[in-house]
Amino acid sequence: MEPHGGVTSSWVCRTQWALGFPIPGGSVGLSAHEGALLDCVWVSRWQSATDDAWPVGFLGVDVFGWSADDVLQALREQGLPRVPASHHGTARIGELRLGRGPVRPEEPSARKKPRRPGPYFFTEASLQVSPSQRVAGTG
Repeated sequence: MEPHGGVTSSWVCRTQWALGFPIPGGSVGLSAHEGALLDCVWVSRWQSATDDAWPVGFLGVDVFGWSADDVLQALREQGLPRVPASHHGTARIGELRLGRGPVRPEEPSARKKPRRPGPYFFTEASLQVSPSQRVAGTG
């Protein structure tokens, strides 16, 4: 994966160092909370993302390409134990955290107000790296 734009220093609360770079339709960040070893990777999908946005996959599931309910069902079908229902727009599956973005607009009905909000989509994903998998950064 090659960054689309420069790698820049970022500020993330309670980190020793953080870097970020844009990708089509979003951004990637890397950080270390304790010491100089990488321990968190996060990806965000921008609201203005178009069809050329890169898919963001976890176990073969595009976590930003489908509604939250469909993503969680697909992860269950991959055999992950204990995939929860989304709770207030977030879901935690082991070290993976998925976060909610605003509801994508639907065509409004001129006749009646919807009884319930439409499906929502995850737009943030972060993965904590376990201590045994940490690698030295450049911070």
